[in-house]
Amino acid sequence: MQDFMRKHKRTILVFTLLVIIVPFVFFFGNPSTGYKSRSEMMEGNTQNIGSVGGVPITVAQFRQALDAATQRMSQRGQDRLTYQELDKSGQADKVLEQLVDSALISVKEKERSFDVEDSLAAEQMKKWNIFQDENGKFNAEAWNEWVKQSTAQDWNAIYKDQKTSIARQTFLDTIMAPAGEVLDSEIQKQLEENSTKIQIKYAKIEPKVEVTDEEIQKHYEGNPESYKTPDTRAVEYVTISLVPPVPQKALDVVKQAREGADFAKLADDNSDLQQKNGGDMGWQTERENDPDFRKVLFTTKVGEVTDPVLAFNSYYVYKIEEERINSDTQKREVRARQIMIKAELPADERKARDAQALAIQEKVLAGADFKTAADEAKLEVKRTGQFTKESEDIEGFPKADVRSFRMAFENKSDEKPVKVVTGRSGIYVAKVVELIPGVVQPLDAVKDKAREDTIAAKKKTDEYKAKVAEYAEKIKAQAKSLAQINELFPELGAEVKETSEFTRKDYLFKEQVYLQTTEIFEAVARKEPGAMGGPLKDFQGNTFFVELVKKTPPTEEDKKKWDEEKKQLRDSARMAAQNALIEDYLADLRERTLPNLRFTTDQKLIDEILGRNQKPEGDQPAEGEKKAGEPGALPAQPAVEHPLKSLADE
Repeated sequence: MQDFMRKHKRTILVFTLLVIIVPFVFFFGNPSTGYKSRSEMMEGNTQNIGSVGGVPITVAQFRQALDAATQRMSQRGQDRLTYQELDKSGQADKVLEQLVDSALISVKEKERSFDVEDSLAAEQMKKWNIFQDENGKFNAEAWNEWVKQSTAQDWNAIYKDQKTSIARQTFLDTIMAPAGEVLDSEIQKQLEENSTKIQIKYAKIEPKVEVTDEEIQKHYEGNPESYKTPDTRAVEYVTISLVPPVPQKALDVVKQAREGADFAKLADDNSDLQQKNGGDMGWQTERENDPDFRKVLFTTKVGEVTDPVLAFNSYYVYKIEEERINSDTQKREVRARQIMIKAELPADERKARDAQALAIQEKVLAGADFKTAADEAKLEVKRTGQFTKESEDIEGFPKADVRSFRMAFENKSDEKPVKVVTGRSGIYVAKVVELIPGVVQPLDAVKDKAREDTIAAKKKTDEYKAKVAEYAEKIKAQAKSLAQINELFPELGAEVKETSEFTRKDYLFKEQVYLQTTEIFEAVARKEPGAMGGPLKDFQGNTFFVELVKKTPPTEEDKKKWDEEKKQLRDSARMAAQNALIEDYLADLRERTLPNLRFTTDQKLIDEILGRNQKPEGDQPAEGEKKAGEPGALPAQPAVEHPLKSLADE
């Protein structure tokens, strides 16, 4: 994880500067669930964890940055990390450093006294996605409706946040301006490298680890939770549906298709899928445990058009065009086309359903009977079968939401006996009605796992890592090919494997190779077949050497696609240059400006947020926090009249 954060430091830094410090929207973005007043946004987060030159770093900003860090980890396939785990890995400190950097930017930005007029803020707000039609043009009707329904908003807060966003972007644009244009020759070189394919052999450097029965016993006794059967639960719950209504557009395309319209043309004209290929899905084979939205493909006759079928946040309409029996598998296959229409609950309706779930939870927490609270809401109480944290299916519960539901009950000490769990298709208010605690299994029953765990633990020690590094240096100095590794160091027993062809833009995860392909290319792609490169480290910290087997230059077909890629490459190169400028600028600010500013942190509050100690009873203000009316407190902003006008009134 630390290696990932290091590799993406610049991207994360710019994200922090542009997103976290401006609490409203990203690049003048879109409040998809409606704008909240400042008091709503900051409730429970009004304290500051520190300040730089008078610029506060709020609890809200800290939590948002921590959440963003955990989200990046989860996008890589890891379980979502807790704040404590972020802290333990050192990433929480890095988040704090980035927030300090962002505050430094604010200090310098304020020195310019850059004034943003209300009219400019309003014009930028009109660019939000909710005010654009399907062609990306401003939708005056949507704007007028929003203005009419927003009379109770805190317009001071809206305008202040919007102006802050514009001022911040303008200031950063000034810093990044010297990045300039990228040379065409550099783009051409990158296009060629991106389209070049290589094939490699690779060997993992992994000295063998032997463990004794005594070491296994010690590891087993020191980690009892690892060998405990999972807790088993059964839960009562009610469901508040999040299924969006079928869009009229989806019903219209079904009607047109059944009346004889060309389905491929309907798909290209109406589908929200980016690929415009007439909706062609190719040949499809029924799979075990197919979700419902795929099952309909194999229950629909050739030539028929399905009703809209819900899948995630979209409705799909299918037409079955052909069928056949696969000569190899002897299974029936169908060739189909699809139209995907996005759908979502209106923001006010979604808000109402969230509120309904919380209201039921509060009633039960206040002492009401669960069934009584459900009956008052006209919801049916259901009961799941028994499940554990490892369950892939839960009897009596929608499969699509099993993972999120199961994870909500993994905590041993639940803060609240009644939980609100948000899934893909519904919000669930749930209460555990049966709990069978897990038990530690005897060593004999888990000895193989305990042995593997003991070996894995040894491989994480500094002593083992030093041993791997020592071997890597010797191999780099002495071996000229992967075959020579085992000749020189037979005790390693290094297994040499071979990949399929790939480009620097591909991933090798399907081949269970977690090396970054860009690093592989840097190591061997500019050399001749037979060249060896390394040592390289993968995402998991393992050490590898690679050897070039084959290199295939770009084909004429590849070159035909280059015009489409040039702009993207140019934009990426410009962004990399801009990020480098910002990082250099911040390094200068830390060295020259920060020592001359008043820089404070509330360590007690930081520790509390990160779970380093028990949260004190009662709501205690952070050290140095000012109450309204005290010297140094921010002045209350006066109420203002509704500043936005319907376009019809202009």
